[in-house]
Amino acid sequence: MAVLHPHAVVAFLSMAELQAWQAVVHEDDKQEYLDWLYQLDGRDQKSHALHGLYTGLAIKYKGIFAV
Repeated sequence: MAVLHPHAVVAFLSMAELQAWQAVVHEDDKQEYLDWLYQLDGRDQKSHALHGLYTGLAIKYKGIFAV
């Protein structure tokens, strides 16, 4: 089962407004969130039609999870 990391919160700041270390954390959190959606959607299973693709995950789950 996919578990969302407690720090996987997307900040609504432009990258220019972030310190360098904050930008790295922000990007890590985004990737962790996408990995979680990937597993939640079942794309980690070779039998899934979109196995290996992250395309459309953020749009598919937009509004369902608070980010």
